[in-house]
Amino acid sequence: MQRFCASRRKAYQASLYLAKVYLAGSNACRRAGEALTEEDMDFFEKFQERKEPLRTLHGYPIVRALITT
Repeated sequence: MQRFCASRRKAYQASLYLAKVYLAGSNACRRAGEALTEEDMDFFEKFQERKEPLRTLHGYPIVRALITT
């Protein structure tokens, strides 16, 4: 796993508390509703600053869902 700087780690942990990022659908790498790993989050976040943010990962739409537990 990549190392996170302290502020980024806190932001990541806070985002896990408020919401998790999930993949809709499934493929060989992921099952439906499986939470993304830190590496997937890094990949996802680096595209969010672009003019056209990343909307899919592994060919499936990315959706946010509130934590229910």
